Amino acid sequence: MKVKKLMISALAIALLTGPAMNPDIAHAKEEKITQGVKTKELSKKGAVQLASKLAHVTSAVQSGGLYQEGEYKTFIYQRKTYRYLAKDIDTKKELLSFLKTALTHTAAEQFIKKQGIIEHKGKMAQLEADGGSLLQWGEATAEFLKDNGKTKYYRLSVPVGDTGTSEAYIVEFQHVKKVGWRISKKPYLDLDIPFNVNPALIFFNNLVKNLDLAKSQLIDSKTFSYDLLKKGVKKVELVELKELKRNQTQVEYVAKVDVELENSYQGSLKEGINQFYILIQPVDDMEFKIVSLGNTPQLNK
Repeated sequence: MKVKKLMISALAIALLTGPAMNPDIAHAKEEKITQGVKTKELSKKGAVQLASKLAHVTSAVQSGGLYQEGEYKTFIYQRKTYRYLAKDIDTKKELLSFLKTALTHTAAEQFIKKQGIIEHKGKMAQLEADGGSLLQWGEATAEFLKDNGKTKYYRLSVPVGDTGTSEAYIVEFQHVKKVGWRISKKPYLDLDIPFNVNPALIFFNNLVKNLDLAKSQLIDSKTFSYDLLKKGVKKVELVELKELKRNQTQVEYVAKVDVELENSYQGSLKEGINQFYILIQPVDDMEFKIVSLGNTPQLNK
């Protein structure tokens, strides 16, 4: 089950795509957003509505639009197969207009660029590709985080299919004159781990006194030699934990751990301060686990 959830996390922002006719584009066009989106204030309900709107809009674009019979056409460009977007979004102006029902202009331009959408013979086109997501943005719950005067930040807990779990995302909103609130950046996983629930803290501070609790902090309990630790290790205590690097799905920390050993100890630990690199990622809403633990950094510099 954990592996399944991690695979879902890796696809977290990718939305439903497919080469055939997709009703999501009709849904995206018909969906009306009124609750706290067009006003100067943005409500929690409005934040969820707009995030759900974004999911439908981007899904529709990624699937190529609402193709009519005989309209779907492909071509080869730089040895790759592309498809033209459907007629209703096959110009840059139409595509931007559609995306801007949920995104700011800058974010819409960034979406087009990151998706690799190109203009070919006067029409917009994209690589043929499929993807998927079980994220139910319309069923999300929102928590207001902060307002820096230009951008409002909300934390959305988004259910993942019928797994009974959810993923936490940070969504940034900006008010656009005459049109209302729009999302200004691709939603991203909430990787800000509260210190008291950081699995590295729980792991090290319970390694000797509560081994089962320590094991539960790892996605794969086989990634550490517990038997070796139990023989001759008197104390393991986390004394410093600093974030080193992060990507869209994981955070790497460097930890300094104070260790007391018996004279009979034979292993890789040393008396005094030991340093470890810990890679952590979310597995549920505000639940995090250790992916790997070692003596060298895991994320690429």
